[in-house]
Amino acid sequence: MSKELVVKTNRLNQAFQTLTLSELHIIQLAIVDARDTGTGLSTDQPLRIDALRFAHVFGTSRQNAYQRMKEAEDSLFNRRFSFYDENGKLIKSRWIQQVKYLDDEGAIELVFTLAVVQGISQIDGIKEFFTQYLLSQTAQLKSVYSARLYELL
Repeated sequence: MSKELVVKTNRLNQAFQTLTLSELHIIQLAIVDARDTGTGLSTDQPLRIDALRFAHVFGTSRQNAYQRMKEAEDSLFNRRFSFYDENGKLIKSRWIQQVKYLDDEGAIELVFTLAVVQGISQIDGIKEFFTQYLLSQTAQLKSVYSARLYELL
């Protein structure tokens, strides 16, 4: 399996419909980097996202990347989504439970909520339908609508 593979449940993918492009980029990079570093996603371990890496992947300057990351994190921290579990019960959640700014390092550390971690890391491919694609296939898209369309296709 490629290290640049973005994989998430279709249930979580539906919640992505309301995200901005920068918010989507933060989550895509988090998915890939969690696998790349071998740390995985967890609700009690922060995941570091570096502005230099963000800039390289999404074709922007480091300063612009850090600004986009901070703005996306702030809106993700306050944004909510809902979905129905396997028993048909409504669940409401947020995307991020904690963030730490590392201004002097040009990075942020995020801790995702339980619903997000489960929607990304607990994919068995049999019981749960999921979406997967390479990060490089959407990294240069400049519109959230084109990224969403790609994911839906």
